[in-house]
Amino acid sequence: MIIRIFLFFLLSMFPLTAIGGELAGQVESRVKTSVNVRQKTQKEDDKWAVEKAALVQKYKGLLFDKEELMQINNSFKEQIASREISISILEKNIQEAERISQELLPFLRSTLDRLRIFIKNDIPFNAVERGVRLNELAKSIENPKKSASEKFRKLMDFLTLELEYGRSIDVYEERIKLNDQDTLVNILRIGRLSIFCRTFDMKTVGVFDPAKEIWSVLPGKYRIEINKAIEIAQKRRTIELVALPFGRLVIP
Repeated sequence: MIIRIFLFFLLSMFPLTAIGGELAGQVESRVKTSVNVRQKTQKEDDKWAVEKAALVQKYKGLLFDKEELMQINNSFKEQIASREISISILEKNIQEAERISQELLPFLRSTLDRLRIFIKNDIPFNAVERGVRLNELAKSIENPKKSASEKFRKLMDFLTLELEYGRSIDVYEERIKLNDQDTLVNILRIGRLSIFCRTFDMKTVGVFDPAKEIWSVLPGKYRIEINKAIEIAQKRRTIELVALPFGRLVIP
C-alpha cells in the first residue's frame, strides 16, 4: 500500500515540475521582453528629451531672431516713410524750381534789355570792358546748358559790379575826340557823377557833356584840381577836398 502511494506521488510530481518549468520560461521571456521594451522606451525617451531640448533651444533662438527682425523691419518702415516724405518734398522743390526757371528766363532777358539801355544812356566810361561783359552775360542767359541759378548769379555779379562803379573813382587811358581831334588821354571817373579827361602833357583838361554827348575842354583854372583828383585816384596823393565842376557848365 505504501509503495503504491509513493509511486502515485512520484507520478503526480513529474507533470507539475514540467508545467512549472514551462511557466517559468514564459514568465522569464515576458520579463525579458518587458525589460527590453522598457530599455528601448527609455532610450527613445532619452533621445526625445535631447531632441526636445534642442528644439526648445532652437525655438527660443527663432523667437529671438523674430523679435530682432521685427525691430529691423520697423526701423526700415520708419526709414522708408521718412524717405518717402523727403522724396515728396524734393519732388515739390523740383516742380517749384522748374516753375521758377520758366518764369526766370523772361525776367533775365528783360533785365538784360534794360541794362543795355542803361549802359547806352550812361556816361561813357570803360565802354569796351562793359560791352564785353554785357555780351558774355547775354550768352550765359541764352545758354541752355547753364542752370537758372547760374544765369541768375551771373546777372547779380554784373549788377554788383555796375553798382560798385557808382561808389568808386578810377583813372584809365582811352582815346577820345577832343577839339575834333583823336586824342589819347587820362580819364578820371568820379562814381557815375561825371568823367573828366587830361592830356598827357597835362596842359588840357576836359569834361564829358552828357547832354551833347561830346567832350568839352575846361578852362585852365580846373587843371590843378583835376590833376589833384587824378593823383588821389591813383593813390599818389593823400585824400583831400578838391573843387571839380559838376553839374551844368557854362563854358565861355
